[in-house]
Amino acid sequence: MKREPLIAIHPIALGKPEAAAALSMSVDSFERYVQSDLRVIRRGRLVLIPVTELEAWAEANAERTLPVNRAMTTHTPAQTPATKHLKCTPLSASPPSGDEGSGVLMRSRFTPEARGAVLQGLSAGLTLGEAAERAGLPVQTVKNWCTQGRCEIGTPHAEFALAVEAAREAAGRAVMNEEEFR
Repeated sequence: MKREPLIAIHPIALGKPEAAAALSMSVDSFERYVQSDLRVIRRGRLVLIPVTELEAWAEANAERTLPVNRAMTTHTPAQTPATKHLKCTPLSASPPSGDEGSGVLMRSRFTPEARGAVLQGLSAGLTLGEAAERAGLPVQTVKNWCTQGRCEIGTPHAEFALAVEAAREAAGRAVMNEEEFR
């Protein structure tokens, strides 16, 4: 008896549970964080998501993990913290809806005066949080500046991150680790 070869059929659209599984997330998370960004096919109560939409969403929301700029630290490889890699999202990425504390607001506060005020506080021995508050800036914004600077080379953010490390060392504080960015 001769068998016909099996042909793999690649779906062009998936239901919600399959689309969520394709992105390795729950249906609830899929509905909350992804579905509103996708074009869907609706036929009555049936909702299908084209595979191309899922692929485009995944590509648009992917992040690269970049090595930390080692030129800004004075560690030897044996002393380097376990936080060699940070998740880096470009500033051009749009913030999630409802997030008023990032994106354009963060860039608009990244002025020489704001940076100088933070660095002055660090040089006086304040923690990063205390220096940010004294400068009138949200702590997380200043932490984001440092994270962005650790992910980029040759940018104002990178220069700021180097200056933060130098100010902390001059004040006798340890080099920042990833725990301080949370």
